[in-house]
Amino acid sequence: MKAYRAALARGADAVSARNFENKSALQLAMERDADEIAMAILELPMKLSAGELNLVWAVLMRRPDLVRRFIEAGADLNIRTGFGTPLSAAASPPRSVRPGPAEALIEIMQMLIDAGADVNAGSTVDSPLSGAIEEGNADAVRLLLKAGAKVTPQMKQLAAEMKDADVIAAMKTKPAPRRPARPKSERAVSRPKPIIELEKLCGTTAFPLDGAAGAFSLHVDSRKKFDVVKVQARLLKHGYFIFAMNHHGTRVAALPTTNPFAAIEAMGTNGDNHGIHNADIIKWMRDLAKEHPYTLTGVGFDFLSGRFKTKPKDTLDLAKRMYEFCSDIVDQGTDTVEALAAWLKKSGEFYFWWD
Repeated sequence: MKAYRAALARGADAVSARNFENKSALQLAMERDADEIAMAILELPMKLSAGELNLVWAVLMRRPDLVRRFIEAGADLNIRTGFGTPLSAAASPPRSVRPGPAEALIEIMQMLIDAGADVNAGSTVDSPLSGAIEEGNADAVRLLLKAGAKVTPQMKQLAAEMKDADVIAAMKTKPAPRRPARPKSERAVSRPKPIIELEKLCGTTAFPLDGAAGAFSLHVDSRKKFDVVKVQARLLKHGYFIFAMNHHGTRVAALPTTNPFAAIEAMGTNGDNHGIHNADIIKWMRDLAKEHPYTLTGVGFDFLSGRFKTKPKDTLDLAKRMYEFCSDIVDQGTDTVEALAAWLKKSGEFYFWWD
């Protein structure tokens, strides 16, 4: 802090300064546990960028005011980190969390739920509810169950094994009636009608997607039955291309285009470590579409997924060409080209990723 204050006194700009990775001082302070410096930077007049909206960090600071500020600035309510999602971090905080009253975390949980956080989205192994049970946090258990969190037999067994009377009693909490959607007057005027429709289908709020003008991204609430192919066909009529942004399909994007290859360009999909660049991928996928028409369902910086409109006939030949294009699908996936061909024949789907 002494060095930070001295730098400011010399005229350093803590808001716009970036390192070689284009990370701001605030991002670095959050990532490197320099919490005092991060809090000091946040006191400066600034507009938070998407990369600075580290909602899990705000939760771990036990600061409801910061959580609200980050939410209002467009933070991803369901971002997954090493600590899980913001909601799971609040329900079952790691030992490294700042000490403070438990009431602050309950207030934060309510704030996240009210803003539309997915009550079932947690870490790769725990949901917010299972974490709260294991933590012995009866108040968090009640709050999550009222919000409609899913209860599994394993969770019931865990609660019984904990032998915590408060948690066992909390497990009897019934879901409260779902809150009605916010009236249109409360929605941001910048959201086009197709995006508002997509929000209803996903059950969450859309936020602008960095680096793509007019594009939005959304988390798909686990309680929603969301078929990306059906939604894509529906929104294409309104000039938006919808696709999954991650491997699990829990986050989707909407681009103001009907051209699927524009999505590959916008996401910067590449296999640079294999010598395959974005332009190469676009060309290969264009050629594939001419020979085997398909629906592109997923696009990320290192993966593509889709479904063929009719199952290819010579799957072995196609598998060989796919392997030349993306070796990881065999070397780290099916093990053999023949197995890839069999999978193509059975599923009619494709999945590329460049590790």
